[in-house]
Amino acid sequence: MAKDFTTLTSSEMYPIFIQETKAALLVARVWKHANIDVKAPKQTSPPPDRLDGKRAHEAWTILSTTHVTETANRQYQLYQELAKTRQQPNEALPAYLQQIQQAADRLSASLASGTTADNIISMLTTFLTISNLEPTKENESFKLNHLWFTGKVDSATIAESFRTEQMRRCHDPDEM
Repeated sequence: MAKDFTTLTSSEMYPIFIQETKAALLVARVWKHANIDVKAPKQTSPPPDRLDGKRAHEAWTILSTTHVTETANRQYQLYQELAKTRQQPNEALPAYLQQIQQAADRLSASLASGTTADNIISMLTTFLTISNLEPTKENESFKLNHLWFTGKVDSATIAESFRTEQMRRCHDPDEM
């Protein structure tokens, strides 16, 4: 009996979807059509509507950039999800544990292959540093305007942003 493919319903499902789809395309010997950007010959008639003007490689690339989960911002989002998971009133302990494990699995799946324990500790330290800032108006504005705007959530970016923000606050005490 043939296994049904995973339906792509969210970014969390993308890693499983991509593995199954790539394997099927490799077996069918058509992976090159999705993996290589081959220029289509000029068509004399318009392409069918279902293609929406996209070649296989373009469609594959759009899926990848839409659902890739190995970005620092996405990892921070998943870390927050894990950190904020709480047992609900009257929730059974196994159900609560399952929620924690699912959140942890999503965070784990977002890590690049070969991620070391040191990388993970650095990442978690960075995430904790941001998450545990005193919830003041200035800190919330700083997180929103500087940290998330850069698109990089890593220890070097955080350290530099903190130094810059502290200098700004020392030179502009009226904003505090």
